[in-house]
Amino acid sequence: MPEWKNTVNLPRTDFPMKAGLPKTEPEALARWAAMDLYGKIQARRKGAPKFVLHDGPPYANGNIHIGTALNKILKDFVVKSHSMAGFDAPYEPGYDCHGLPIELQVDRELGSKKRDMSVADFCRACRRYADWFALGNCGVHGFTTATITSATSAMNGNAANACLMRDPRAVCAA
Repeated sequence: MPEWKNTVNLPRTDFPMKAGLPKTEPEALARWAAMDLYGKIQARRKGAPKFVLHDGPPYANGNIHIGTALNKILKDFVVKSHSMAGFDAPYEPGYDCHGLPIELQVDRELGSKKRDMSVADFCRACRRYADWFALGNCGVHGFTTATITSATSAMNGNAANACLMRDPRAVCAA
């Protein structure tokens, strides 16, 4: 039986047949960071007409899935194509999530373990959950959600406390 790949006239290349994304994406992101690719692109576009596409939360309501990836890839394509067209097009991932979806997801995942955690530990767990998955996007990553900043956490805590002080059995819907 012949090897079918030997019966097709294909060019010989060093390009791997398997993507191996779990290994190759971190390597590519590290290479881009080492060469400051994003910084160089932004420096060359400084002063050009601005194009900003504010990106929403990455996966606030559960794990990353194919829809999340498609969303990020399409937005990345739009931003990069505008940059290549001469615009100053920074990639600005956003995390402003009303309703505290990240905190609710972490609460569900922790289950009864959260009873043994301090508030600070719970906030740290929320920040870890909210860490950005780059999905191959060049940009400034690593900041946390607007819903878990100290000021917003304090405001939410005060609102919850006010509800509980009125009626401890009440479920607040602010």
